[in-house]
Amino acid sequence: MKRSWRDFLLTLCLAILIFTVVAFFLIRIAEGLMGDLFTKIGSDYEPETVETVTEEGNSAPVQGTPAPDANEDVTVTFLLIGADHKKTEADAIFLVGLNATQKKATVTLIPTNTVVPEGDAKYKLGELFSSRSANFYREFVAQETGITADFYATLSVDGLANLIDFLGGIQYNVPYAMQCFDPEINFRVNLAAGNQTLNGDKAVQLVAYAKKGLTAREDVQLGFVQAFCRSFLVADNLSRAKAILYNLYYNVETDFEEVHLNELGEVIFNFSEYSATFERIPGKASGDFYAINASRAKALYEIYQ
Repeated sequence: MKRSWRDFLLTLCLAILIFTVVAFFLIRIAEGLMGDLFTKIGSDYEPETVETVTEEGNSAPVQGTPAPDANEDVTVTFLLIGADHKKTEADAIFLVGLNATQKKATVTLIPTNTVVPEGDAKYKLGELFSSRSANFYREFVAQETGITADFYATLSVDGLANLIDFLGGIQYNVPYAMQCFDPEINFRVNLAAGNQTLNGDKAVQLVAYAKKGLTAREDVQLGFVQAFCRSFLVADNLSRAKAILYNLYYNVETDFEEVHLNELGEVIFNFSEYSATFERIPGKASGDFYAINASRAKALYEIYQ
């Protein structure tokens, strides 16, 4: 009786072992077949893009959603902020939109005296530089233009000078003679009128000169940015892009990294092929403040959504 019981247990264990081995291989084969099936299905499957609606009513893709449709325009936007010598105020603010598909570019200067209402108080956008983050500027510009900039960069005057020197200077037609001295920061401007090659120091003098008033300075800044884009954002400089980026890292705060350069280098350095507009952002000056016309600004940047 005991031997029969022992034989039964041995037979049962052997059967379980054989069943387990067979089941293991059947499951692996099934997984392989199902994997192939899902791969084939996945190659033709295009899930719908899920969108959320922000408080402003703009749709935004949910994190983890599929990549944009191949038929959508290839666009990139930048918010550029130039700091003054003391790094306490923003001396220049630009929003740049590039649409590689339509080969269009829009560069708008946002006046530093743009009004920022907060409760009963009003502030100038440039004056908030030392107390607010780059995200504050990004969100404010998004509110006014409908564009949340893909990338931002804040550039010091030293960074601008180093960049211009690294690029070998820039050809620019200085519209009028500029002479002044600021003893507080020991800064002198001494530029002759006319077409000339500006090194880094002279470029800083040009964009900082304010003796003729804020509007005149902004006109010069806008002209300088136009000359810079047309001179340096050309296909021939794409090979130098990484070196330019590394040069900027010493004097710039940005969320634009080398991986982005690899993805967007051609979009940026094909600027010379785009139909580009350079202008002050739509709005109206009133007293010491400038008020952006949000509806016109949003229409201006609609193709960069």
